[in-house]
Amino acid sequence: LQADPAHAEALIGLGVLLSRRGLWIEAVPHFRRAVELQPGYAGAWYQLGECLNHLDHLSEARAAYERAVELEPRHARALYGLGIVLDRLKRPEDATHMYRRSREAAGR
Repeated sequence: LQADPAHAEALIGLGVLLSRRGLWIEAVPHFRRAVELQPGYAGAWYQLGECLNHLDHLSEARAAYERAVELEPRHARALYGLGIVLDRLKRPEDATHMYRRSREAAGR
């Protein structure tokens, strides 16, 4: 990143490393920058949604997961994450639908 601060893959890698250590708030800017640079990459949107969900930014997490699913309709982890957010937003029927879609996408 020092050599190329706009290297989306490096930003995502750093964000993943930070999030695996539970440093959600530190990871968010890296994922935000990655989705700015590569708005069509569902994986970056999913990772952003994960961080925002852990930080209780539910509306933003929902939007990030939804964008990941728009880009990759069978992204099982994004569908599952969206189900979690919908559960947390007290929308159990919608959450159940997302959980089912996630299982189908994962081939279960």
